[in-house]
Amino acid sequence: MEYGNVQILPVRPESAPQPPAATGDNLRYAEFECRWAGDPTVLEDVILARVDWGPFEVTCRPHPRTENKCLCTVFYFGPLRERPHLMASFWHVMERFPFYLGDARKTEHRMRAHQPSKESVSA
Repeated sequence: MEYGNVQILPVRPESAPQPPAATGDNLRYAEFECRWAGDPTVLEDVILARVDWGPFEVTCRPHPRTENKCLCTVFYFGPLRERPHLMASFWHVMERFPFYLGDARKTEHRMRAHQPSKESVSA
């Protein structure tokens, strides 16, 4: 309905499915895979040495089902208004690494809302 210049939108019933909320915390994480046979902490150091300009934390662990792979999680802890630009820069750097396996940007919408830990990090 429309009254003058004001449009009245119907209220969605409570039983209707709600779209996932894009809160600040769940926009701060993304998981990605790397081809890496060595120590995951060395991989973390290699990545962080190239992205030392940004407010990032990276944790990596051996892939649970695949040899010579690591699962890594990037945590962005800077201001949300700068996140789109800085995360795009982060992925640009990652795409230049020969060990980066790609497709992480597609999983950003599933970023978790809790701190990553060395023992259990997943998206």
